[in-house]
Amino acid sequence: MTPPRFDVFLSLAGPDRAAVRRLHAALTRAGLKVFIDEQDIREYHGITSEIEGALHGAKALVAYYSRHFTSRTACQYELTAAFLAGQREGEPTKRIMVLNPHEETDHLLPVELAEDKFDRLPAPRDAATMSDVVRRIVAKVTALEGCIGGTPFAERPRWSGRFPGAFEFVGRFREMWALHSALHQHRFGLTQYSSSGPLAVLVGPPGIGKTELAAAYAWHFGAAHLGGVYWISLVGSRADATEVSARCIDALRTVLDRLGYDVAGAGPDRIAGMFGDHVAEAAEPSLLVVDDVPGVELTSQLLVPGGSRLNTILITNTATLDGPAKPVEVGRMSTADAVQLLRRYRNGTDLEIEAVVDRLGGHPMTLSLAGRSLRDQEGLLSYGQFLEHVNSGPTALAPATLLLHDRLDALTAPARQLLYISLVCSPAAVPTQMLEVLLGADDARSAVADLRDQLLATKTDSAWQVHALTRDAAAEHLPSPPMADLAAETADVVVALMTDASLNPVVHSLLAQHAGALSGRADLPADMVKALLRRLVDHYAARGEAFLEAPYHTHLAELLGDDADALGGAARCLLVAGELTRAHGFAAKALSIEATPPRRLLLAEILDAQARFTEADKLWADLDKKTIPYCRALRLRGRHTEARTALAALVADIGNDPARFHEAQLAQLELAAAEMETNAQLSARKRTLAVVSAYHERGLPTHATAVEAARLFADARLSLSLWELNTDPSTWQDAAQDLRVLRDSYIRTHGQRNSITLNVAVAYAEALTALGRPGDARRAIEAIEADLSGRLSAIDPIALRARVVLGYVAAQCGRNDDARTHFRAAYEGQREVLGPTHPRTLRSQFNLGIACKITGHTSEARQHIDHVRRAAPDAVGRGTDLFGQAFVASALSILPGAVWRLLAARPKPPEDC
Repeated sequence: MTPPRFDVFLSLAGPDRAAVRRLHAALTRAGLKVFIDEQDIREYHGITSEIEGALHGAKALVAYYSRHFTSRTACQYELTAAFLAGQREGEPTKRIMVLNPHEETDHLLPVELAEDKFDRLPAPRDAATMSDVVRRIVAKVTALEGCIGGTPFAERPRWSGRFPGAFEFVGRFREMWALHSALHQHRFGLTQYSSSGPLAVLVGPPGIGKTELAAAYAWHFGAAHLGGVYWISLVGSRADATEVSARCIDALRTVLDRLGYDVAGAGPDRIAGMFGDHVAEAAEPSLLVVDDVPGVELTSQLLVPGGSRLNTILITNTATLDGPAKPVEVGRMSTADAVQLLRRYRNGTDLEIEAVVDRLGGHPMTLSLAGRSLRDQEGLLSYGQFLEHVNSGPTALAPATLLLHDRLDALTAPARQLLYISLVCSPAAVPTQMLEVLLGADDARSAVADLRDQLLATKTDSAWQVHALTRDAAAEHLPSPPMADLAAETADVVVALMTDASLNPVVHSLLAQHAGALSGRADLPADMVKALLRRLVDHYAARGEAFLEAPYHTHLAELLGDDADALGGAARCLLVAGELTRAHGFAAKALSIEATPPRRLLLAEILDAQARFTEADKLWADLDKKTIPYCRALRLRGRHTEARTALAALVADIGNDPARFHEAQLAQLELAAAEMETNAQLSARKRTLAVVSAYHERGLPTHATAVEAARLFADARLSLSLWELNTDPSTWQDAAQDLRVLRDSYIRTHGQRNSITLNVAVAYAEALTALGRPGDARRAIEAIEADLSGRLSAIDPIALRARVVLGYVAAQCGRNDDARTHFRAAYEGQREVLGPTHPRTLRSQFNLGIACKITGHTSEARQHIDHVRRAAPDAVGRGTDLFGQAFVASALSILPGAVWRLLAARPKPPEDC
């Protein structure tokens, strides 16, 4: 190990030199070897080799962190070098000491420096305090071994989805520190307010350098995420929560496939869970970068459950104030950084370079284009002449557009053809294999090399990304070839490549995005559109992405008209996606064309999902009764004894046949649901746990059936009635936690307004009432109230269950009249939709009877309670809690309402409601 040349490297901005001389003298008197730059680095200039050698040869850096310090590139370079050296040793601030001359700390970056890890520079005549500062510096230096430049670099993390590093990146230390602080501020509660975990949102206009900033951070701060860097793009996605979530899951599926995971047929929950488990189990933290997010208000759809082991950077062009994290705004480059960037291409005087920087507005892409022009024409075009060229262009053109036009005019024919291909496709990257077929191998290589050299396209994994500004400029500036012919030729190639199983998942995912864009073109022949749609349906169906499959499947069904298979496939896809109204339309049309049992079964399932039981019954009458769907239909109608008998026989018939594993687990789950409704909670718990365990043993912990089993198990641990609100909640806490996690997962994968999401959200609110948390339960329902009313009818079973929850809330808070109102609405709706003897109807009627009794409506109370007592034996059996409660309540109904109010639980205090 090379011995240190200096004990301390004093880092300071030129204007602060006089203030720091006292400290330099005091440290020297204390016997330390101190380096201080006496020559002063001019603004816009990097550090000299002498200064860099001194920095690398020093044991520690002492930074005089004034507001001047924050804007000096040289100072930020020195601080970054010391920080990264400490980070490689496991403690980022190990070799840094900070002197803050200001009372405020808002200028101190990174966040680690603001956590009370700095000193104040003493007043000029305060010898005692200066002595204390020097003593602390001496103590820290004495404890250090080696030097800043002698710390070996840690192993670089593995990158997925992008080539490591950002080789065109220059400076921007301030923005990089802001990004780092946003990711880590949740760990510093004393000085930083943060309402999110390790999440940062980079925001700025196109071409401002957001992606390169994230890549540079991931490269330089690699020691902070040795678990891996995972890069995904949502380019081309609409600003729709469901589509954004589905695109993210699709990209994560590709990442997992490349990591060696078996993702065939895995649903969205499983994909998110698998990736979360992967990063959680890694030895070191990981970094996920999600680029091209269409709006920061959608970022809650993109948070993967990786806990503190996963740092996430989201990159978007637009921001709102209600996102899950404070945005890190990326604006124009500082003059110092912009000058440094241009100097990389061609040197010049400060004045002439600054003049160009000012004219170009500090836009990184514009500056890079300018640098290329200046470099390529050195000796022919001076800085001044270049500025005249920019100023002489059409006044309507921004400098970036003018410079892009110059570059486009200089392109070779193959490069132009590649741009035309990108214009007929999606904005996503274009796979190399696609270019080789369309252009030929030699022209493809020539085209990508030309675009790369002109800074118009970048390599991303196994494809080439044409920048959005380049696409816009090409569409506006280049002469347009016969685009319909090019689109047809491109579509032909995409259709052929999508059947090539040898291509990697990244390529298949990109091809699907291009197929989606091409299928929406009005100038393509109908047969070509159908071929594209069939490939898209096959692609997303194989990946279990019903949300992404649905628009293409429905489009295909509409084009094919009277094709019953296409109509039925679209209906099944929409049913899985929770789009019940549209699913019904397609299924009904399929049945009208082909009246077969499978068509009847599909429509019956959809009608049941819509709670249209009377219509569904006509279809079930002619269908096979020994099936899981029919048993589910029995259960939905409250015929639980019949359902249990039929399901038990079905489970026995399936046995342990490995080929029928999923069918067997689904039958077990349906049987558990029927057992719950007949008060066999113990058996239901054992059965649902067995299903969860079976999927875990197969490595499928987030399979849709396993997820539903976990939800049902949580439900089985809840016993909700007005008589049991104060029971020991030890198991309810786990149930509520399970349901909350499940709700958040469905929000990410299915969207906030999806019927499946809403069902789980209501179940979570119900669990909160079981825990005696009526205020939290009320807020949970209010959070989805607009979605319930906007998506579901007032008598939808999910909406009625929400009314039951509000009844529990009112009862726990002593608002008995409100409780009666809610229970009445729930009971009357359930009686209409589910029937008068359905267990849920009877439970709501029982709760209504109790509320009536407490509020003095004795006669009505007796009618309700007696009806439940008489109906319960046939509906759920005599050995059930519902029958027992109704029996006891009926016997006690002769007591006055005042006595009942005394028996009821004491109301919660207002602050808990």
